[in-house]
Amino acid sequence: MLSTFPNRIINIHPSLFTSFLGTKTANQDALAYGVKITGISTHIINHEYDKGIILNQVAIKINDNDNFELLYTKFRKKGLKIIVKTINKLTDEFQAIKIE
Repeated sequence: MLSTFPNRIINIHPSLFTSFLGTKTANQDALAYGVKITGISTHIINHEYDKGIILNQVAIKINDNDNFELLYTKFRKKGLKIIVKTINKLTDEFQAIKIE
């Protein structure tokens, strides 16, 4: 699929690149590690796992009393916004190329 659609598939990753890559538990890992800031990244998928061109990122503060459920709520709220922002960015870039 990547060869058929090169640089056309995007992913939303539950951390700031390059933190907590290659895991299915990035939120839990961030809490366990004790970081104060985590976030969400959207990126173009390539042939390397959790690599690729970063399109957007948003930071999420982790408070001392945050648990998985509280952190997940923050991700849900900011996740939708970053998805819309990424799609708008790609649409604007596509329109600019189409006009030229």
